[in-house]
Amino acid sequence: MRLQISTDSLDECDRVAFWNEAVCQHLFNVTPDTLPEAVPFRARLDVHVAGRFAIIEVDSNNPDAQRTTADLARSRGDTVLLHRVVSPERYRVGGEAYSLGPGDFCIPPTDAPFRCHQPEGIRGPALLIPRAVLNPLLAGGHLPLFFRLNGASPLGALLGGALEAAAAQVPKLPGELGDAVLHNLAGLLALACGASADGRETGRQALRAAHLDAARRHVERHLAEPELAPAAVAAALGISVRQLHVLFEPTGTSFARYVQQRRLEACRTALASPLDGQRSVADIAFGWGFNSLSVFYRAFQAAYGMSPGDFREAARREREGRWRHLLLP
Repeated sequence: MRLQISTDSLDECDRVAFWNEAVCQHLFNVTPDTLPEAVPFRARLDVHVAGRFAIIEVDSNNPDAQRTTADLARSRGDTVLLHRVVSPERYRVGGEAYSLGPGDFCIPPTDAPFRCHQPEGIRGPALLIPRAVLNPLLAGGHLPLFFRLNGASPLGALLGGALEAAAAQVPKLPGELGDAVLHNLAGLLALACGASADGRETGRQALRAAHLDAARRHVERHLAEPELAPAAVAAALGISVRQLHVLFEPTGTSFARYVQQRRLEACRTALASPLDGQRSVADIAFGWGFNSLSVFYRAFQAAYGMSPGDFREAARREREGRWRHLLLP
């Protein structure tokens, strides 16, 4: 289920009141400070619900918000909000001040007042997590008063990649699959917060899934590079080559076979495309990272049951047939 809210179509005099009631109070349980009258208020919200979780993207030009005692009294406190920082933010919780930079993560206090200042406006991605899911995964069953995680740390980088991938994939999945993907994120979060025994096992599974997803994303970004090799990918992920190979074992294919499969798919797409019609088979093969034409031909024949040249000709005839069908009366 998807929900989108925007103040763009409202009269300026109604925007703040609408946003406060529809979003700030009922979703984030905060009270935003008032903008200067000379600054027109604007805000947008995009929420995708997947099972027990919700992925949120918010963009508001109001730079200040707080959780007041009135907000706390109104709150049911049954969810926490994992927020990824887009631009510098500052929080004050009791007598403590916290500064966060782009890419960092935080969970604002759910049981204590706080103030937040985001000079460039309140914006960025977030994940709404039920306490009933997260608490059993945490040592002691509860979060620290203010949770923060450096986005440049190994776990922060994995969590950031996993959140980006989830934001792209979950809206395309059935609710129960989207819920499972986001439960993995909760497992990674538990590792960062301090996990219970159950949380450590869930976290280990989530860590493997996040590393595998990160490895696949690295392969996609560097697929055309002939030097793409296990050692380079493992180094980029901060794991050993053996760990990289172990990640792929449950998938039923090795790392090398996965890379070859993705390169063959890319070559197949190019051979079928009229945009690449002037490129030779060799140019396409070498352009997608193959360093041996004979290896490419054998692999393509084994995967698709015909040579690259025959496949290209068959694709050309199929295109011409479709055009004739469209153009002839």
